[in-house]
Amino acid sequence: MGFIPYGVISKSHGLRGGVRLIIYSADPSNLGVLESVYIKAGDTDKFTEYNIESHSLSGKHIILNLEGVQSIEQADELKGKEVFVQAEQLGRRDEDEFYYHELQGLSVFDKENNLLGNVIKLNASGPQELLEVELENGNEALIPFVEPILVEVNIENKRIVVDPPPGLLDL
Repeated sequence: MGFIPYGVISKSHGLRGGVRLIIYSADPSNLGVLESVYIKAGDTDKFTEYNIESHSLSGKHIILNLEGVQSIEQADELKGKEVFVQAEQLGRRDEDEFYYHELQGLSVFDKENNLLGNVIKLNASGPQELLEVELENGNEALIPFVEPILVEVNIENKRIVVDPPPGLLDL
């Protein structure tokens, strides 16, 4: 059973134990098929399963009510925790689709095939998704994950091609 990072709990919601989840996907439609989510227990490799009692959309966030989380104090304990799902829960993806966690570690090239660096992660918590890249010179860069800057994502060949505007990688 493989776990996939799905999102992060940003804060509690309401007095009855709801939590606000920021998902790592632009499309929350697969949330409807999820019956449970998993949260790591401390710094271990053990996960605690939480059954989803209900969910609703609130702007770009999802409000989750989890079985066993009945108070604001219990919800606050989950703040900042990463939420995982089982890979099997999400089903198959189309050939041109990918999961955000699949981007981690991919090599990033410019249009002239020069290696720029490697993906640390995709930051999807703001108004625009940003590719966090460790550059070859040891610096980090945030590259907007949008067309026309994003030219190609090839999971199979472990590469991403970007066309950053002049000066972006120098910030």
